[in-house]
Amino acid sequence: MLRLASPILLPLLLAILLICSPASLAQPPADGTPVAMQRAWILQCINDRAVPDAAARFTPRFLELRSLPEVVDQLRHLRDRVFNGEPVSVIRDENEPRPDALSCIIGNDDTERYLALILAVDESSGRISLLSIVPTGGGGPPSNSGWNDLAGDFGRRNDGVWFGAYEVLMDQPGTPRADVRIRDIYEFGNPKPLAITSASRVYLLLALADATIAHTPPALDNLPSLVASVTRGSADASDTLLLALTRPTVETCLSDLQERPGPSLPFLSRADVALLKSPTQGHVLQRFLRVDRAERTAMLAPGGLVSLHRAAFPPRRQAKPTAVQSVGWFATRKEAAYAMARLALLERHPAVIAAGLPGAWRQPQPPPASPPRPADAPPAPTIEPLDFDPAQWKDHVLLAGSEPGIYTLLLHLTSHDDRTFALVMTWNHVDLPLEEPRLHELARRGIAILARELAPRESPRP
Repeated sequence: MLRLASPILLPLLLAILLICSPASLAQPPADGTPVAMQRAWILQCINDRAVPDAAARFTPRFLELRSLPEVVDQLRHLRDRVFNGEPVSVIRDENEPRPDALSCIIGNDDTERYLALILAVDESSGRISLLSIVPTGGGGPPSNSGWNDLAGDFGRRNDGVWFGAYEVLMDQPGTPRADVRIRDIYEFGNPKPLAITSASRVYLLLALADATIAHTPPALDNLPSLVASVTRGSADASDTLLLALTRPTVETCLSDLQERPGPSLPFLSRADVALLKSPTQGHVLQRFLRVDRAERTAMLAPGGLVSLHRAAFPPRRQAKPTAVQSVGWFATRKEAAYAMARLALLERHPAVIAAGLPGAWRQPQPPPASPPRPADAPPAPTIEPLDFDPAQWKDHVLLAGSEPGIYTLLLHLTSHDDRTFALVMTWNHVDLPLEEPRLHELARRGIAILARELAPRESPRP
């Protein structure tokens, strides 16, 4: 779904427009106003499946915050993705339009699918400064998806949030011509790269799969057992696998899957991150942040500053977020989803199957660890692990990562009719501790929505 304004403000903006401007007072915008002309252009783009003159339609500020290729792609494919290829029109206006802003319901009565369009333009240039197309919030033909309610709950967290659900489309899996892509189902939140903490081990698994397919797997005893420990979240196992694969190999894998991999390079071990984020090692962190990638790599190498301190450093879980968006592993929601999609593709290769890797990375994920608590603090709340209804899902791979200030879930699910989906979620909070039980609840609701809407509704026959 297309959302092109602040993820926190959108639900509030939509509610204000719908509540404060009843439909009985709504009048269509005058055809010659800038906002009416831009709405006509948007509908033409959707219906013609083409987006001409795109760059000239948006304000410079809009283009600083949003990816124009992504906007173009979503407008071009919205008709097919949401309305089964049927034409889209304005169903009704939801507020008294102004020359620079409007809110309306668009859709197709034959398919009984409807979306809310919120549009604003710059008064001086007439260019689009805000564009949002979201599930309808009420007062018109309803959307029963449940995604909009989930977005509202996420929006009450903070701006360092993203959530995405995608269908994974594979071509010739298990062959040299294998390829994969993802199709948007629902997205919410910050489109920029966010820290994904130890869920970044997806890149270790992908690099291992690539090496296995190339017949150059690392020389490690009982590799499936080690991989199972990596998947469960073991820091020692992850660092052992990184050392065996080598840092450059994993960095190449990550770089092939990301448009701007720089923030994640050099690829850090779990021990590296634990040291850099320790409150007792601030001088090492500050030096690390001041230098370029080459010098950072030298600091991590044997004899380098990080390496020397790490040898005597006892890693422990810290209570406060540190360097949340400057040290670690980063991805956009689409990059994270694509990494899980590629894992779903590579696990179908005969060499990967023969090595026993697909079973090794299907491991139960422990609930996120709670940070240290003062002796007089109440007990930490119980965090129930995520469960997956076997009547809905044939199998799944889940990679969870948690550290103070960051919580991430990367997931691929396979339905009983062999459709595959990727679901991603992260919350970065730089000021306050995370609410891990609440985030697990939101993730559980997202999985349930995906199951209800996209997986087979009946259990398979015996």
